[in-house]
Amino acid sequence: MTDSVWKDEGDQGAAGSGERDPRPALLTSPMSLAQKIGIAMTLLITAADGFDILAASFAAPGIMAEWKVTHATIGIILAMNLVGMGLGALLISPLADRIGRRRTILPCLLLVSAAMLLSCLTTGPVELAALRLVTGLGIGGMAAPTLSLATEYANLKSRPLAAAVISIGMPLGGMFGGATASWLLQSHDWRAVFIAAGLITLSLGVAATALLPESVDYLMSRGGERNLATLNRVLRRFGQPPLSHLPASAAREAADGGRQGKRSGGPAIFARGLRATTIAMIVINFTQMMTIFYFMSWLPQMVADMKFSGADAAGVSIYQNMFGIVGAVGVGLLGRRLPIVPLALTMMAGTAFAIILFTLLPANLALLKVGAGFEGLMALGCSAAIYGVMARAFPTANRSTGIGIAYAFGRLGSVAAAVVPGVLFTGGWSAVAVALVMSIGSVVAISALLWWRADSGHRLKAAEPVPSPA
Repeated sequence: MTDSVWKDEGDQGAAGSGERDPRPALLTSPMSLAQKIGIAMTLLITAADGFDILAASFAAPGIMAEWKVTHATIGIILAMNLVGMGLGALLISPLADRIGRRRTILPCLLLVSAAMLLSCLTTGPVELAALRLVTGLGIGGMAAPTLSLATEYANLKSRPLAAAVISIGMPLGGMFGGATASWLLQSHDWRAVFIAAGLITLSLGVAATALLPESVDYLMSRGGERNLATLNRVLRRFGQPPLSHLPASAAREAADGGRQGKRSGGPAIFARGLRATTIAMIVINFTQMMTIFYFMSWLPQMVADMKFSGADAAGVSIYQNMFGIVGAVGVGLLGRRLPIVPLALTMMAGTAFAIILFTLLPANLALLKVGAGFEGLMALGCSAAIYGVMARAFPTANRSTGIGIAYAFGRLGSVAAAVVPGVLFTGGWSAVAVALVMSIGSVVAISALLWWRADSGHRLKAAEPVPSPA
C-alpha cells in the first residue's frame, strides 16, 4: 500500500491517455461553493438522523402514559432502532460502492421519512417497534455513504474536517431535536415529535436531490463512457473543465472494480489487500464505541445516583454535547495540519482518562459539568478522528462497504455499552470499577490502531502535497 490512501486516489496518472485525471486538481484546489454546499448537506442529513434516532426517546413518556406499557417495552422499541441501524450498515451501505453514494442516500432518506411519518399512525408497541426497525435500516444504510460523500467532496487539506463535520451531526440533531420536542410536547401529544422529524427528513431529501451530486471519486472508479456525462456535470459544478473522454486511470479502476464486483461487498474487503484494515476498523469501532456510548448512555443515571434531580442530570449531559462538538471540530481543524492517526490515539487515551476521572469527582454539580464537558471533548473528538482514519483507510471502490461494516460493529458496541454496565451496576459494582472495566475498550482500540499502522505501513498525514500528473 502507498503511504497515503487519499494521496494515492488523487495521484492516478493519465500518462499516454490523452486526458488528465481531474482528481489531483480537486484535491489541491480551493473548494468550490458546490462542494461546500454538498458537505453542508451531509451535515444536515446526519443531524436529521440524530433527531430521528432520539425521537422515540423524546416521545417515550407520552407513549407509556397513553398505551400503559412498561419500561421494558419502551426499551425494546428503542433497541429496535439500534438493531435496524446495524442491519442497514451491513446490508444497505455496500450498495453505495456499486450504485453510487447519492443513489443510496436518497432512497434511505425517503425510507426514514416515511417510517417516521407512519409512526404517528401506530396504535400499539409492536407496530411502532417495527417502524423503528425500518427507521434504523435507513439511518444505518446511509451513514457510511454520507461519510464517504463528505470526504470525497473535500480537497485533501479539508478531508479531516469534513469527517469531523459528519461526527458532530448526531449531537447537533439531538440537541435540536430535544429543543423541538420540548416545545411541541407543551401543546401536542407524542405523535407531533415523529411528524416533525419525518417532515424535516423529507424536506432534506427533496433538497438533497438538487444539492447532493455524486462523488467524482466514485464516478472515476466506476469508469464507462455512460458515466462521462454525469461526471462532466459534476465537474462543471465543482469549477473544473469537463473531459472529452475518461482517462486511462478510470479504465484501470473500472476493470479492478469489475473483478471485485464478482464478489459481494463483504468478501472484497476481507481480501488479502484489505483484510488487516477491515479487521482493525471493526475492532476499533466495536471497542471504542463501547467505551464512548457507555458514558453517553449512563451519564444521566450516574448523576441521578449522586442525589441530583433529573433536570440537573439533563443539564450535565448538555455540557457533554456542547464540548463534544468543540472537540470534534477541533480534531477536524488539527487534522488539516497534523497526522490523523496520532490524533486518534491521543483522543482514545483521553476518552478513557476522562471517563475514569469523572467517577472520582465529588457530588458537586459545577465539577460534574466540567467533567462531563471534558469527557465530551475527548469522546466526540475521538469519534471524529476515527471517522477520519476510516475514510482514509479504505479505497474509493470499497469505502462505503468497509465503513458500513465497521459502523455496524460500532452499533453492536453501543448495545454492549448499555447492557454490560447495567449488569455490573446491578451486581453492586462501584461507578469507578465500572468505568475501569469500560475504559478497557479504549485500550483495545489503541492497540488495534497501532497494529494496523504497523501492519499496513500507513503513515497518514493530513496535508501531504499531491503532485498533478504530467
